[in-house]
Amino acid sequence: MLDKFADLKRRLESNRGKERDASSVEQEVSSVEQEVSG
Repeated sequence: MLDKFADLKRRLESNRGKERDASSVEQEVSSVEQEVSG
């Protein structure tokens, strides 16, 4: 679980992450949050 956050954080901090579409980032974050809330 924490691996997913670390991976997401790493990607968001990378240059590629900054170039990513904001909606795709939001989608990924919300999907991770759904897994957390179970």
